[in-house]
Amino acid sequence: MPWELSPIVQPRVLVVEGHDEEGFFEELIEHLGHHDVQVVNVQGKDMGPRLRTVVNAPGFRQVVSLGVERDANSDPAGALQSVRGALLNAGLPAPAEPLEPVQEADLRVTVMLLPGLGRAGALEDACLASVTERPEWECVEGLFRCLHEKGLPEPVQRAKARVHAYLATAPNPMLRVGEAAKRRYWDLDHPAFEDIRRFLRLVAGEA
Repeated sequence: MPWELSPIVQPRVLVVEGHDEEGFFEELIEHLGHHDVQVVNVQGKDMGPRLRTVVNAPGFRQVVSLGVERDANSDPAGALQSVRGALLNAGLPAPAEPLEPVQEADLRVTVMLLPGLGRAGALEDACLASVTERPEWECVEGLFRCLHEKGLPEPVQRAKARVHAYLATAPNPMLRVGEAAKRRYWDLDHPAFEDIRRFLRLVAGEA
């Protein structure tokens, strides 16, 4: 599907890398009551060109706070450098570290690497950490123990596979991560999401 930027209508903008993050953050914004934060999905980890489009869009001049999130994956340092490069190429200030905002003139910029500070992984890892105390989790782990015992290979993307297995226990097993957030299958108040909630508070100007 071709990418099309929605008009910038809020003074605080949160740039996310994909549809799952878009749905998740929209629900968390609603949950926390940060109604002046607009989520912009640039549909990819290579944010440079589309971030420039966001900056040049009508309405961006009113923006006082910009948040940018990306999955850390297996290389948090590399992910941070990628985001910093995209920000600098768009003519924006680039924070040296996640969750350490940089203010330049009237704009504050904050970066977040998912699942949280100092951790490799992605949004799925934070979501999984929020459900490990639930009774369904033992069934999810049982599936992967079974694969191991039978000498079958585990999926390469371990967190994504476990998310799908967990959501298969839900009333609607076809949901994606972001859609599951909107159905509150993830506990958005769980400590696993504390760094993410802090990020949103920074973007919203509450921290």
